[in-house]
Amino acid sequence: MRREIRQLFLLGFLIAVSIPLLGAQSAFPAPVVVVYPFTVSENADSEAGSNIAILFSTRLMQLGGIVVKPYTPGTDRPQYLAASLAMGADYYVSGFTTPIGGREVSIVTQLVSTASGTVVYSATTLATTYADAASEAETLHDVILAHATRGLAGLGAPRPTATPTPLGNDVGKVLRRRSHAKPSPSPSAAAAAAASLPASGSPPPAAGSPSPAASAPAR
Repeated sequence: MRREIRQLFLLGFLIAVSIPLLGAQSAFPAPVVVVYPFTVSENADSEAGSNIAILFSTRLMQLGGIVVKPYTPGTDRPQYLAASLAMGADYYVSGFTTPIGGREVSIVTQLVSTASGTVVYSATTLATTYADAASEAETLHDVILAHATRGLAGLGAPRPTATPTPLGNDVGKVLRRRSHAKPSPSPSAAAAAAASLPASGSPPPAAGSPSPAASAPAR
């Protein structure tokens, strides 16, 4: 227990020293993360899990843009989610370490979102030194920021505009639908009378006058 408290004090000191490294405030609130000691197998060093947690916490703060809070000593794995929510954390990190032969160790890293309580990222790293494990912390840093700002990705994008459909060869059809054939006017009475006149220019015979055929004597 004393060893865990000493490691917790060391983590708190590293957090206080690393605050100036965060730089200018971002346009969005920095995500809050808690890194818990990794669970070690029976054949691994008992302090390896706590050392990896301190390594990850320090590296995440050095890279900036993330607020790392120290975990509460004595918190068991089933209590990680509730304890992280009580501290106002957006994510928590946990994992497992297992020796696989020689000096090589398998490190399983899990990132859990406190909003959903589900694992949003998981990766397995083979490491022989703590420097090898630090590279996974850099990947974890990028994953946390990408997941925390996923809702802001489309804010600066321009709104899509509707593209008018080209009419092409249908213009004539549209115009033909709009134009209506006008009915021909009915011929007037004068025009009808003029149409009934004979083709020659001679006026018609007066009423009662005999036709030329009727005046000739019969033989």
